[in-house]
Amino acid sequence: MLFGRTNKTPLTDAQTVALLSSTGKRKYAGILFERFGARVLGVCLKYLRQTADAEDATIEVFEHAFKKLPQTEVLDFGAWIHRIAINHCLMKLRKTLREIPTEQIESQEADDEQDVTTDQLREKLPLHMASLPEGQARCIKLFFLEEKSYRQIADLTGMDLKTVKSHIQNGKRNLAIKLKAEPAGRGHLNHE
Repeated sequence: MLFGRTNKTPLTDAQTVALLSSTGKRKYAGILFERFGARVLGVCLKYLRQTADAEDATIEVFEHAFKKLPQTEVLDFGAWIHRIAINHCLMKLRKTLREIPTEQIESQEADDEQDVTTDQLREKLPLHMASLPEGQARCIKLFFLEEKSYRQIADLTGMDLKTVKSHIQNGKRNLAIKLKAEPAGRGHLNHE
């Protein structure tokens, strides 16, 4: 288990971040890890669903955050590390989707929208793009085809993060319904 002790330091999060940034001392990294590690682990478990994977991802998130910290102005460490954790998990999931063999994708039953793969979306997106509302179509294209993060999509489109996330989830669901409704064989990837 990653966590167990609680640090009773009188330093605020902002003070701890400032000290870590200026001194690089590990004890300040440890304080932040103890304060936010369980929260980051929870985010990683939500996305990755395997305890070992989530624990590894938690360590990776903090390592990445601590490397970026000296060059970044962080006003709210909790919110910042939470966003890093989500982006890290999403990137791991995208990488995993790209590594799934085509044979395995074809053998799986498409029981819900979670079974729609990135490759299927890339292949079928042009066919079904016109059927999606404009916001969903734009966000889906940026997320799956151009591999932009939620934040990048929000910046590019001027939408807030909640709207971007909603458009991607609803667009993916709508595309999954369309893919499942296709005649047998057309909704799956071909080897040819």
